[in-house]
Amino acid sequence: MSKKVLLVCYEFPPNTGIGGRKWAFLAKYLVREDIELHVLTKENKNLEDFAWGLDLHEVKKHFFKANYPTILDHYPIGVLSKIKYRIVLLWLKIFIKGNFYDRGKLLRNKIIKKTNDICRKHGIENVIFSGGPFSFLYYGSLIKRVDPRIKLIADSRDPWTFGNYHGFDNLSKYRQKIELVYLKKVLSGADFVIVPNEKI
Repeated sequence: MSKKVLLVCYEFPPNTGIGGRKWAFLAKYLVREDIELHVLTKENKNLEDFAWGLDLHEVKKHFFKANYPTILDHYPIGVLSKIKYRIVLLWLKIFIKGNFYDRGKLLRNKIIKKTNDICRKHGIENVIFSGGPFSFLYYGSLIKRVDPRIKLIADSRDPWTFGNYHGFDNLSKYRQKIELVYLKKVLSGADFVIVPNEKI
């Protein structure tokens, strides 16, 4: 098995989001096992999260620019903000299939291209896609269909199609069915599936 691994995740230090902290912790152990770890993660122009970024100097980072509308990051305050919020949400509902709260939905082509480019350039066959956003897991299954040599490891940190996670229970039944189709494609296409507990 190759000693090279690519991790594709939305958050990873210097990003401060909690989603990347598990992999920040695990990355240190992968590096200690002499694994050349590459990470494709969200670009961050803010200060580094030093507490979680320590001991990660050997990790080779590659970045994509996030494009999810920032207006949706917080509940709007004031009339103008509320109007803008509703317009942006309506736009997402029109142009996105499935869960429009998924922050990766507008990144499909970018994530697939960057993942393919990194794997080709560095000779990587083992790729971990971590979600949420769960669209990342689906993109991994699409890449594997085109390039069967890729070993896809799907890491699902949260419930995808049940419970009040990532706005799922606020979606219409039609949109929920679309996400269920994506989930089934990931489960049938992945070589390994990682979950944090038995319920998920």
